[in-house]
Amino acid sequence: MPFSLNRISSKAIGIFLAGGLWAADAGAQALRPPPFYSSGLGWSAGQDISSALADLLSNGTFKAGGTLVLEDTYKISGSNLRLPENFTLTAEKGAGLDVRTASATDTSALFILSSGVTVDNVAFDVVNAPETGYSGAKPVPGTDYHTKRVLVVEGDGVSVQNSAFSGNVSMHIDVHNGDRFSLSSSSFDGGFYQVRIIGGDDAKVTGSHFRKSLGDGIKTTATPAGDGPERMTVADSFFERNNRDGLDTAGGFKDGQVRNSVFYGNGVSGIDIKSLYKSKSDLDPSKQNHNIRISGSEFIDSPNGVVVTVINRSGLLNSSNAHLMPHGIKVIDSIFESNTSQGGRAFLIKDGYDIRWEGISLLGNISEMRFLGAEAPSPSGTSIGGTIAATGAPRRRTGGPGAFQPETGSLR
Repeated sequence: MPFSLNRISSKAIGIFLAGGLWAADAGAQALRPPPFYSSGLGWSAGQDISSALADLLSNGTFKAGGTLVLEDTYKISGSNLRLPENFTLTAEKGAGLDVRTASATDTSALFILSSGVTVDNVAFDVVNAPETGYSGAKPVPGTDYHTKRVLVVEGDGVSVQNSAFSGNVSMHIDVHNGDRFSLSSSSFDGGFYQVRIIGGDDAKVTGSHFRKSLGDGIKTTATPAGDGPERMTVADSFFERNNRDGLDTAGGFKDGQVRNSVFYGNGVSGIDIKSLYKSKSDLDPSKQNHNIRISGSEFIDSPNGVVVTVINRSGLLNSSNAHLMPHGIKVIDSIFESNTSQGGRAFLIKDGYDIRWEGISLLGNISEMRFLGAEAPSPSGTSIGGTIAATGAPRRRTGGPGAFQPETGSLR
């Protein structure tokens, strides 16, 4: 699926106009070996390059710091093709890879990305993935999606940019405890979790479009030891019609930020700030959801804008550690809007405390907040609320100046 700017929120477009999305200094460039071009390797458009690419990686032809430039679209299958450190996989305009899964239940990675790898301007289309039209919250692996993962990150400082991912697979990008992961100016269509972040700190997601996932656009998860992602930033991005949530922070989002992003038509919520307490590792300080800032964002036509969830069915969270539940959450200068007959709410707080908002707008058929007090002890429910800057009718949908355009998340 080619990357398309008209699918991105106007708030996200600025990231594309800035230019210079990836550049190394001249000295570093001078040390890099000459790039390999696909035509120079004898590859022709539409060729199955699976064996050829695997051989080039295994025999050391593609070395650390090298570059492969794809000049056309090629067929590929395979498992765990590891790109060496500081390698760059890039493509000319419109070029990429038609990915074929070996089976519906193969969970392997297509590519494993080592530290410093850059993936730039590549279109990954999983051409044999199913299209069942499933629209619920519990898709069946192997039926509604294939369990393949396209890119698995196993290193620090990995960058994916200007790329497009399509097809219903388990995950398009799966980050395994890699620090400083960067995703920019990329688009996703389909998949269960489009991007999963397991542990790892200082991830940055900017200027990207997450559309029609069978589950969540972005999902955070902790490592088995309980290490969750910290200081993650999501900015200038568009989350559109994902079956569940745009962003689900089940693995933690400590000291995280969401800025200038649009969440439109997601099935459950724009953002679910979620903490699960099932084992002692869930009490790890890095996994907690606190000191979270959401600013300048829009939540449109979802049942809920922001959800705060605590799952504590075993009673692990108790009076001695209840301070760990989601808290220190602030939402500022954001719009919550519903044009739907069933309406929606800005905040659904199942449990949590010290959750504040200021300068928000409630437009259309939308209420401010519902608190449940579902599974957590005191101080759940304390210090919750805020100020509303504006209320009124929803923005117009069609025609004329000021009409809201859901396809771009902007006002015309």
